[in-house]
Formats: sequence, C-alpha cells, structure tokens
Amino acid sequence: EMLSANGLLPTTHCKVPSLRGNLVSNQRMQAKAASATPRLVEGLGELLPGTRYRALLLDQYGVLHDGKKPYAGAVAAVAAAYAQGLQLYIISNSSRRAAGTISKLAKMGFNSSHFTGAVTSGELAHRELSTRPDQWWEGLGHRCIHTTWSSRGSI
Repeated sequence: EMLSANGLLPTTHCKVPSLRGNLVSNQRMQAKAASATPRLVEGLGELLPGTRYRALLLDQYGVLHDGKKPYAGAVAAVAAAYAQGLQLYIISNSSRRAAGTISKLAKMGFNSSHFTGAVTSGELAHRELSTRPDQWWEGLGHRCIHTTWSSRGSI
C-alpha cells in the first residue's frame, strides 16, 4: 500500500533509477507502484495502532524537521513508531552520508538508535565512487569537486 502525507506527491509519481542496472526488477516495482492508489494520512498516529507495517521510510527535510528544528510531535512520533517495533529508515536527497544524517537528527532531539539506517544521495554517491561497479563509474577518474552551501561546511 502506498501512502502520502501532508499533500506531498505520492510515490507513484516517482521513477526509481537503478544504479546497478537491475532494469527488470525496477520495471516491476514501477508497474506495481503505478497501480497502487496512495492513501492520505494526517500523521503516523493513523498507522501505529495495530500496524501491519514492518518498516517506514521517512524523508527528513520537510517531514521530520524544517532544517533547523523538528516539527511539533515528530520526535514523539518517531519514538512511538520505534516502540511499535517498526524499522525506521531515513531517505533523503541530502549530500550527507548516512551517519552524518543520523547525527544531525540526534542533535535535533531524535534518538539515533531509533533509526535502522539512512539512504542519502551522498551515501549512494560515495558507494558508487568507492566500488566503481561498472565501466561508466570506473571511467570517472579519481578527482571530484563537491559543492555545497558555504555556511554548511564540509560534509
């Protein structure tokens, strides 16, 4: 079942690129997602009592926090989901690596042990640059430039 909260685009409108070339599996996932009708929820409280879910993928910016502080009830909602036995994963287009993302959430008051992990653009880029899984990645060379906001500092 696909869910959408706070009027954000449902995930059925997103295409999932495959960095590893797993096109057949990717096409199946996209077809299944396209046939699903998202159910709008007002918050995690609608999902937790007697939940049938095993995990939640939580976007961080704009869902859990505004970039500086958590949204009202977000820390408690994450704790309640964790208490229900759900595995909680952060997903983000942040250029930070996974550990940095979890660390930032902890500084905002979230319990870092409540998160099973994080998938970020920065983590995926690091993995692909480190493992060089195909000729395209192998051909990139060994130098890169990472740009970010000047006030953010190094990542």
